[in-house]
Amino acid sequence: LKTLLPVLSMQQVLISLTFVVEALAAGGSQFTLLGVGTALSALAAITLMANATSVLEIWTRGILAMFIGRFAAAGIGVLNVNGLLPKLKFTYSRKGEAKKEE
Repeated sequence: LKTLLPVLSMQQVLISLTFVVEALAAGGSQFTLLGVGTALSALAAITLMANATSVLEIWTRGILAMFIGRFAAAGIGVLNVNGLLPKLKFTYSRKGEAKKEE
């Protein structure tokens, strides 16, 4: 517990920032990006935690990777909402083929 507590207290800042940025991205209707980011970061976390042999390794590898991934995806969503990334818009033809609009 003595070695885990400092790690948890440092990660609390990342977790709090992640929740705030995710809320901003959700407010901008970036739900697809949030979903994909959460799914990919969860897969990364599962992979990293599969070989963990201690609680400290779980928190410093798996949980950290999950929140870094979620923070990155939400950050991209916030940038996208604010027009700081090029937006790609797609329309669908009658045949169901996606067409890129310019």
